Formats: sequence, C-alpha cells, structure tokens
Amino acid sequence: MEIHDYVSVLRRGWLLLLLLALLGALLGWGLALVQPPKYSAVAKAYVSTQAATSIGDLSQGTAFTQQVITSYADIATTASVLDRVRSDLHLTLTRAKLAKEITVVPATNETVLTISVSDGSPTRAAAIANSVSRNLSLTVDALTPRAVGTKAPISIAQVDPAVANRIPDSPKPLLYAAFGAVGGLLLAFLFSVIRELSDTRVRDIDDVARVTDVPVIGTTERRGRGPAAPQLPRELRLARMEAYRSLRNNLQFMELGATKRSLVVTSSISAEGKSTSVASLGLALADVGERVVLVDADLRRPTLAGQFGLDGSVGLSDVLIGRVSLDAALQTWGDDEVTVLPGGEVPPNPNELLQTEAMAALMATLSERFDTVLFDAPPLLPVSDAALLARRTSGAIVVAAAGEVRRGQLDEALVSLERANARVLGLVLTKVSRRSNSVYTYGADRGRRRRPVKRRRDSVRSTSPSASFEGLS
Repeated sequence: MEIHDYVSVLRRGWLLLLLLALLGALLGWGLALVQPPKYSAVAKAYVSTQAATSIGDLSQGTAFTQQVITSYADIATTASVLDRVRSDLHLTLTRAKLAKEITVVPATNETVLTISVSDGSPTRAAAIANSVSRNLSLTVDALTPRAVGTKAPISIAQVDPAVANRIPDSPKPLLYAAFGAVGGLLLAFLFSVIRELSDTRVRDIDDVARVTDVPVIGTTERRGRGPAAPQLPRELRLARMEAYRSLRNNLQFMELGATKRSLVVTSSISAEGKSTSVASLGLALADVGERVVLVDADLRRPTLAGQFGLDGSVGLSDVLIGRVSLDAALQTWGDDEVTVLPGGEVPPNPNELLQTEAMAALMATLSERFDTVLFDAPPLLPVSDAALLARRTSGAIVVAAAGEVRRGQLDEALVSLERANARVLGLVLTKVSRRSNSVYTYGADRGRRRRPVKRRRDSVRSTSPSASFEGLS
C-alpha cells in the first residue's frame, strides 16, 4: 500500500478510529480508577569510610566505597535487612512482597544510596524506607570485618529521611486514558487496513485505476429510491442528468470511426445501473437533436421498456424471428425524443439469436436510420451476449457500480471484451457516494498518482464531472 492508500483508509474509517479511541480512553480511565493507589517515599543514605587519616586515605576510601556500594544496594533487599524491617514495623507482609516494594539504586560515581518504597499507605511507605536505611547500616556494620575494639571502616548514615507523600504515585488516570486512546487508534487502524486489503470492491476512480487504464468517462452519485429519469418531468429530469450530459460530451471527443454510432452498454454483474444509463444517455443525446434508438438487447431480463413505461411484450426477439416488422416493434417516447425497441418475448436461445444474420442486418438498418444506436446488453460475467454484440459495434461502455462490483469481477469483464476483440470506450462509475465523488471539475483525476495497471488498452482518456442522478437497474 502507498501513502495515498493509508490516507484513504483513515478517511473511510475515521468514525471507527474515533469510536475506538474514545473506548480505549474510557477503558484506560476505568482501569486506573479500579486499581488501588500506590504511594511512594524516598530516603537517601550516605556511605563513607571512617578510617581515613589523610587526604590520600580519604581518596582511597572513597574509591573503595564506590566499588562496593552496589553490593550494599543488593544487601538492602536480603533477609537480614527485611526481617529487621518487618520486626521493627510489625508488618504482616511476607518477605517476598516487601522486597517487591523496595528499590535501592546507587548513584553513579557517588557514594549515595537512594531507597524508594511504593506502598498502598503513604505513612507506611515512608516508615519502610527509613527502616531499610537504618537496618541496612546495622547489617553492613555487622558484616564488615574489623579489628577488635575498633570501628567498622565503612558506615552508612541516613542523610535524607523519607516523608509521607499524600499524592498517589500511581495509577495516573490521564496517562492510562492516553495509552488507552493510542491503543484504540492502533487497533482501529490495523482493523481498517486489514479490511481495506480484504475488501476488493470498487468504490472510486482510484480503485478503477488498480484494475485498468480504461478511462472513467462518467460518474453518477448514489441516490435513494425514486423514479427513473424518463419518468420525471422534463425540467427535473434535465436538472438531475448532468452526468449523462457530460458522458454525451465525452463521447463526441472519441474517435468512433464514423458519424453514425452504435454502442453497447453493459456491466460486469447485474443491478449496476446499465439500463438506467442507457435510458439517461439516450435522453441526453436526444436533447441536442440526435436521432437516438435504444435497443433492449438483454433478452434474458429485458427492463428497458419499463424504464419508459412502454409495452415490452413485442420487441427485438419478435423482429429477429420475423414475427413482426421493425417499424411495428419500434416505439417512441415523449415528443418523439427517443425511439425504443423493447426486448419482446424472452426467447429460449438469446445468445444464438443475437448471433444470427437477422441481428446483423437489423443493426445495419438501425445504424442507417439513426444517428446513435444504444444497446442495453446483459452483464458480461454471467453470459457472453454483450461481448458478441460489442464486437459488431463502435465499442462498449462498461457500467461499474461503486461499492458493489469487485475489482476481480471488473477485470474479468474487461478481459472478456478484450478476448472478443471488442473496443472498450470507457467506464461509467455509478452509485458513487457523495464523499467519494466530491470533485466537480473536468480532469477530476488530474494530479492523482496513477498506480501500475495490468495491461494497456487502446482508448482515449478523459474524465467527467460528477452528477446528481442514479436510478434503478
């Protein structure tokens, strides 16, 4: 993953990051509250030599003391000292538990011992520290060899007695809460990264770029349920079709090989918005005076007639078998804005029917009579109908629903078109969330770092503005 991917993870998972950070902070704070408080007390003892009679003796004695002071620190937590402390203070603590409360550290290059005690009582912590200091002096004095009737050459004197500190040393609720929040953030980020790596759904243009370099020539926003574009009043319909007007404009800049255009609109899987895209693009083309015919070539699940509220019982399948004439099957919608050829009766062999000479002749006839022919074809992955049709047309437009189709499915669909020697004109990304589709300027992917793609296809790159309409299937 690149830096951009991690930024995307943070953007998509900000709510989870916030929730787990708050939860971690609350858990840390609660853990601090339930733990018993600990109070610390510190005493300091000075280790010196007593047999020095000159500066040289004193210097040698100090050097010797610095060498053995570490041993005295270890003696402080031995049984000989701890048993005396327990006896003096009448403690019920075991020797092992008492030793865990005591820390003795010799100062570097000095002859001072720092005795620290952490206990649940501030008064007892100070008493233990002072008692350890006194009894360590007695123990060392007893262990140090000396001549009869002389003083021990090493003495330990308490120079800074411990005092009771009423402010608990631990736990610290704020520190616990901070650690809990950081832990929650790390956990949420790790979960988001794992989810990002395991979630292969296409969500935006960047995800498309991971699969292919075929251009995204249109995007539409996800909307709630509502009527399809053809069923809306003309004024409202035009106001909600900015994406398809942009798609129409982008198609005009493509080299399609002739003035007449025949295009297949398909998708990888079902319910990605291809039929709505056919209907809306057809209306956008008709708005600029083009003669447009929309052909429902999805003979397995024809839905185009329903988009316009037309009778779909007679249509393409009936024309191909010679049951009705083409003129009898064609229907106009609105003020002769678009012409629609419904799917007709569902045949038992749609794939074979679309490969007949009758279909080839029909496609040629429609291309002569209309400026643009749009075929609403079945999805590419379940059946091969769309790939076979696209091979006979100017090219295919593949609709991809954000958050629904997966990168592997999109890649497999594009490969099927490539194997059929069909030209892929571009992708239309539908059902994009407003957050992902915030850019509303031409060249929306300008400046974004492109990822390595799997293969190159002969197509013209362009991007379109975002839009505000997404309808049914």
